[in-house]
Amino acid sequence: MISPARYVQGDGVLDHLGGLLELVPGKNVAILISDNGQKRFGERVSASLKNARVRFVIGRFGGECSIEEVTKHEKAFGSSNELDCLIAVGGGKCIDAGKFIADRLRIPVVIVPTLASNDAPCSALSVMYSPEGVMSGVEFFKQSPALVLVDTRIVANSPERYLVAGMGDALATWYEAHACSTNIRGKSCVFARPTLAAGAIAEVCAATLFADGEAAASAVRKSEVNDVLERVVEANTLLSGIGFESGGLACAHSIAQGLTLIPSVHSDSLHGEMVAIGLLTQLFLEKRQDEVHKVAKFMALVGLPVELKQISLMPVIASMLIK
Repeated sequence: MISPARYVQGDGVLDHLGGLLELVPGKNVAILISDNGQKRFGERVSASLKNARVRFVIGRFGGECSIEEVTKHEKAFGSSNELDCLIAVGGGKCIDAGKFIADRLRIPVVIVPTLASNDAPCSALSVMYSPEGVMSGVEFFKQSPALVLVDTRIVANSPERYLVAGMGDALATWYEAHACSTNIRGKSCVFARPTLAAGAIAEVCAATLFADGEAAASAVRKSEVNDVLERVVEANTLLSGIGFESGGLACAHSIAQGLTLIPSVHSDSLHGEMVAIGLLTQLFLEKRQDEVHKVAKFMALVGLPVELKQISLMPVIASMLIK
């Protein structure tokens, strides 16, 4: 079982980033962040690092986690002398690009997700895309993130849709881990039989979402940080991250990645929304009718798609599924 070395979550923890780098350690760092991320969080990140006397250089993420994007920043950051670590600040694709760049530079990576929309922050892998946004493969790394820092105030101030999409991604974790553990040939994302610990974490992840998902979505609508939101953010990020990587993936994510090939779906849907459709499909294929009803009811309650048309997959383009 693998996991990040450190995980820190709470209201306002972004302002403590500089001090927490002592855990890595890091006094000379690179920051990967998008233009929008720089506008929203750049000053807080810079102030925290300056207060801790951490030197830094900034690279602007272009939007796609592609080989081209990784190579560009590898060259730019590689010209900086003696970098101790790389800090990736942003959504899933920025985070995945940061992990790959850090791996190429052979330095630790610190992950600062600005959304709780997927479980990418805690894993030692990156989902790769073409510059046009079509999935092209997965890269696996030897080291997990050295530190993952999640500021729940940022999550509470983000659109509700992102938190809900994270629930779709996280809910699949338990059902996919269960499929891998009950199949004697099933393996995890680290190419080993799933551990009992990973299965237990994945099961707690799903139980947390069923219990607190609706209330957490309500908290985000009110931009409120409370215990319920903290639990669901942890489920979306840490529990799902460890659960999927060490527990294994199955049909739900296979279908989700395939859906990225359909332009209308890819442009209109978030990763977790596509995973939600993939999960329902997996449960149908497994003939687990009771679970289909339980999962679909929860999804409809929090606002996840339960019909193909909700992810812009209309009958007129159904022929693309055959291709």
